[in-house]
Amino acid sequence: MEKKRIGLLYGITVLVALSALLGVMISVPQPVTNVYGQYIRHGGAFCVQLNKWTPDGYIQGEEECSHNTLMNAGANLTLDLLTGRTGSTNVSWIAIGNGTDPTATSTTLNMERAENGLARALGTLTVITTGAIQNMSYNKVFTYTGTASQIVNTSALFNASSGGVMFIGNHFTDRTMQTNDQLNITAYFWTS
Repeated sequence: MEKKRIGLLYGITVLVALSALLGVMISVPQPVTNVYGQYIRHGGAFCVQLNKWTPDGYIQGEEECSHNTLMNAGANLTLDLLTGRTGSTNVSWIAIGNGTDPTATSTTLNMERAENGLARALGTLTVITTGAIQNMSYNKVFTYTGTASQIVNTSALFNASSGGVMFIGNHFTDRTMQTNDQLNITAYFWTS
């Protein structure tokens, strides 16, 4: 009789343990996976360097690099470029400004400069190959031609010389430009 009771208690204990384990296994959410098993990820940075002009030549300033922000419209433009939708053009125009930080919902660069050598300009493309993956950067050196000092602190990459889609943007430490100073901006963008 005692053996039957121990056997019954043992059986009930095992049954409770199994049902608890099954309950946990059933209630644990499974991770969502991409049907194709891969995702496209992006990264990037803007690097900014102010070179001060002197009668003896330029004095190079310290370079500052920080991560960019991919605009929502920039993500949509990526889809347009990948699918060949009408009206989509390459992203190659660098703009600078003196305004608020670009956010993912920004469609324009706040207080974009358009005068005295600081107007939006076509960047020089460099393709960077890392293993089998190619990434890119665009570079432009802006020379300030104004007579009054000008503060700049934002930059963005667009697909047009005016208007267009703002692809990525960035905020950097205020730089005060004087006549003939040069602002060297490089926008990096990579995928993996």
